[in-house]
Amino acid sequence: MERTQAVEFIIRLEQTYLEQRDMKALLAAMAPGFTWIGSGRGEACRGKQEVCRLLEQDLAEYGGAFSITERWQEAEPLPGEGWLIYGGFRAEPGDPSAGRAELDLRFSAVCTETEDGLQLCHLHLSQPDFDQRPGRLYVLQDSRARTEEFRQRAAESQRELLDVMENLPGGVLRCRDDRDFTILQMSSGFLDMVGYRRTELEEQYHNRLIELIHPDDRENVRKNFRAPVINSTVEQEYRLICRDGHPLWVLDRSRLMRSPGGAPVFNTMLMDITERKQAQEALRLSLERHQIIMDQTNDIIFEWNIVQDTLSFSNNWQKKFGYAPIRREISTRIPSSKDVHPDDMPAFCQLLKAASAGAPYSSAEFRIRSWDGRYLWCRIRATTQFDSEGRPIKAVGVITDIDAEKKHEQRLLEQAQKDSLTGLLNQSAARSRAAELIEGRRPEEIQALMILDLDNFKNVNDQYGHLCGDAVLTDLAACLKRQFRGSDVIGRIGGDEFAVFLSSLSQASDAGVKAGEILAAIAALPLEGAPDLQLSCSVGIALCPADGADYQRLYQCADLALYQAKSQGKACFAYYSQELKDGPGRSGRSRSAVSSPIDSDSVCDVTEQLARYAFRMLYDAGTTEAAIGQMLEVVGRAYDVSRVYIFENSADDTLCYNTFEWCGEGVSSERENLQGLSYQEDLGDYQSNFDANGIFYCRDISTLHPHLYAVLAPQGICSMLQCAILDDGRFKGYVGFDECRANRYWTQEQIESLTLVARVLSTFLVKQRLREHVQALEQRLAQEKEQ
Repeated sequence: MERTQAVEFIIRLEQTYLEQRDMKALLAAMAPGFTWIGSGRGEACRGKQEVCRLLEQDLAEYGGAFSITERWQEAEPLPGEGWLIYGGFRAEPGDPSAGRAELDLRFSAVCTETEDGLQLCHLHLSQPDFDQRPGRLYVLQDSRARTEEFRQRAAESQRELLDVMENLPGGVLRCRDDRDFTILQMSSGFLDMVGYRRTELEEQYHNRLIELIHPDDRENVRKNFRAPVINSTVEQEYRLICRDGHPLWVLDRSRLMRSPGGAPVFNTMLMDITERKQAQEALRLSLERHQIIMDQTNDIIFEWNIVQDTLSFSNNWQKKFGYAPIRREISTRIPSSKDVHPDDMPAFCQLLKAASAGAPYSSAEFRIRSWDGRYLWCRIRATTQFDSEGRPIKAVGVITDIDAEKKHEQRLLEQAQKDSLTGLLNQSAARSRAAELIEGRRPEEIQALMILDLDNFKNVNDQYGHLCGDAVLTDLAACLKRQFRGSDVIGRIGGDEFAVFLSSLSQASDAGVKAGEILAAIAALPLEGAPDLQLSCSVGIALCPADGADYQRLYQCADLALYQAKSQGKACFAYYSQELKDGPGRSGRSRSAVSSPIDSDSVCDVTEQLARYAFRMLYDAGTTEAAIGQMLEVVGRAYDVSRVYIFENSADDTLCYNTFEWCGEGVSSERENLQGLSYQEDLGDYQSNFDANGIFYCRDISTLHPHLYAVLAPQGICSMLQCAILDDGRFKGYVGFDECRANRYWTQEQIESLTLVARVLSTFLVKQRLREHVQALEQRLAQEKEQ
């Protein structure tokens, strides 16, 4: 037998015992009288039976494998057919957590040749005593003591190191520098990361880290760890597949070191970076979406650095406005430039002020200059960003071109505010404009409201036709525009009635001078198709603040003055005076809510009789509420209406409640369904339907706005008349009369009569509610005193 065969035999035994841990195969290689002397005290045995018991104890103490890091062997032939083989080896435990130290052993073995090959007859293991100094045969006592002290310190340091390693965030590994990165040692943190137990990693993956790495990442990991330099650090990111199958992103920081036996190993720290990777991916997608939006939108993205006072824009700015914007010191340079329309500069400055003051969200609309000198309406929305201490540092937002939208809104607004025939303001718009001027009046300023009514205009329609009548109204409107200033308000408020509000007069007599000019101009107005027709008008004048400080009051005064002018023979003007209020004037010239005139001035005595009856009933009644209920029935039966009711406002005037109701035969009650209605959301700015006299009249509800029609139609209403309840000029509800059988034409007599009764009811109802409020306050004060 050759020497190399003997060496190969002992190498196979080393692998069988240490790496494969196959004790049966090891016993099979021993001769029947095999003897064993181990490195420990009392570790000696003879015969396979004793050796088998020793090997079982070996596996019980540590069932894991070892990794041979170093070995050396020599073989010498013995007389006869035998061999003496001696050498040494180093081996590391595969599971460092088991607490087994590295093996550093010398051996001598006697083998004999048989027909089946070599058999192991004797084995002697020994461990070098490092306390024995070179050149000496014995160990000195002080050397042994120092060594023992060193061992204790080393053991304590090792325990501390293991404790630190176990408590580090993430996982700690020690791996071989091989293709599979075989794990030699692992921390509990690593096991927690991947969800495996130590035995599972050994049995399923043989402690190969590469098999836990995502298949798509393995080659890249091997590439990054290829040919590392000792003491160098490699850092990379890859995915581990956890026990439950989900991928775990880790940051791997590995340092290549030499083990005590000289073999290269990786000391590795793994950090879980899954959340960071998810955040990076979310950020990438967000930036990608942001870029897509920027590429596809016409809006301009901007960012204002509040601290540095700098402004950056997306490329859309240059495309939209055609010039480079101001980017630095914008809070001082832009207000002194022409980039923002001068009239809108306060809105721009307020936007800057709000963002710099820490408003989370700011918005404004103003005009920005274009390259050709035009100004484009834009809507700016900005969101403020804050630092860790809550201080505003940036404002990010968008600039949207709303120029076309604004112009369209302006056209719609003009159409909504203009009378389609004459082009003048309609009744609602004229009232709003005049009310704004009254509210902004200076204390020393005099204003005036004129109401003009064409005399005998019905004859024009009857004699020359409605086309001629429309032409007359159009010519009259043009005449009024020529007679008044641009600051004055001119509107058509009825069929042949117009209102003019003079915004500023030097003296009260100026209104009369202007009225005289109007009378003369209308009298001289040429009329095509009716050369023999002589036009004239009557004018009523009320002064502000002498006759009233709000539009409602001025309108009533001007209306009485107009009646006075009519009574004086028409074709003249009259100022309002207190005598007109106290004397016999018109009992309220009513107009419909859909701007259709009511052409009758006759008032029947029944009106006054019914009003006196209502007043007497309410005055003599024990309780106002009982009398109101009786009065609704009397009125409903007298005028043959389907339903009579009263709606009262909530304390804040935003809601209304159906508080009283009477229904004729066959008409269902709606009172329970009409509680807490919102004037804005449910009824659509309902108060605007009432004219200056507080009347809302509609012969056919299908002509109303669809939103309002949807509220009224389910109640079975065909026609309706309502009168506002006013408390010191404030809208507090209304009294209503419904016709549910057919579209009804309410005569002037009926309207006058029902309106007067409604106002009597309103007066007593307001007084009753005031009394109840006072009583509630008194009770509250009494309770507070008792407490």
